Amino acid sequence: ALATRWHTPTPVSRSLSWKLCKKHRDTRLRDMAPLEVFQMAQTLEASMLILTKMAYPTLSGSTWGEVKEAVGGGDIGRMPPALVRAIASKDPIVIDGDAADDGALAQSRIVRGTEVYELEQACRGKIADGCTSQWVYQRGRDVGDEL
Repeated sequence: ALATRWHTPTPVSRSLSWKLCKKHRDTRLRDMAPLEVFQMAQTLEASMLILTKMAYPTLSGSTWGEVKEAVGGGDIGRMPPALVRAIASKDPIVIDGDAADDGALAQSRIVRGTEVYELEQACRGKIADGCTSQWVYQRGRDVGDEL
C-alpha cells in the first residue's frame, strides 16, 4: 500500500540536459546589481518583486518596518544577523515591507552592502488581477543615512 503513494521514476530522455552555473564563471541573477535586475524585469514585462526574489535571498523573520530604524541609523547591533552578514559580504538581500490592508505586498527594499533600493507597487491590485509588472524602483538612502 505504501508503494502506491510514491511516484515510480521512469528513465529520462538522453536529450535532456541542464547547466549548473558557477560563481565568477557564469552570469547569475544573484550576481547582478539590483538596478540590472529591475531593468531586466521591465524588459521581460515580468514582476520585479518575483524576479528579485528569484535572484536574491529574502530576510526571514523581519519586515522593513521592523528594521528600518536600525538600517537608517547604521546600528548593526539592532539588525538581524542575516542582514548584518549580507551587508558585510555585499550580497543583496530582499526585505519585505509590511503587507497592505488588503493583504497585498506593496513594497520591498533590497539592501546590497550599504546601498538601499526601494521597490514599490504602483498599482494596488493583486497579481491575479494583472498587477504584476507595475512596480517603481529607485536607489534610496544608504545604510546609516537616516531613512
